[in-house]
Amino acid sequence: MGWTTLPTSQTKAAQDDTEAYFDAVALNPGEISHVRITGDNNDATPSDDLEVKVYACLEDSTEEWDTIPFMTFVIAAADAAQNVDQLLSFQVSGVYKYRVGVASSGATDTWDVELDHREDGVNA
Repeated sequence: MGWTTLPTSQTKAAQDDTEAYFDAVALNPGEISHVRITGDNNDATPSDDLEVKVYACLEDSTEEWDTIPFMTFVIAAADAAQNVDQLLSFQVSGVYKYRVGVASSGATDTWDVELDHREDGVNA
């Protein structure tokens, strides 16, 4: 057991109000995934929040994703107005496979979003 090395970051540039998904991550039983989202809204006075949603899937063959996320986070536009990258960390465990979706809460602003993750736990 031990933390995996940090993988190459995944990026969604100029994310608008249409939800986009990062690559899915499969977990072994007992594994925990530490996920970090970096949100950057370059607008001087942003008005749209960044919505971050985490979805689960039970198997590889169909990849039928839940329609309702089991975790939801919001990075507020007011925080992004500070012109610093907004960082959000969370853990995922207890699901076979997960993916993270991101979208701007409105059509005014776009966000540059980066996702990093690493796993710890049982290696099958």
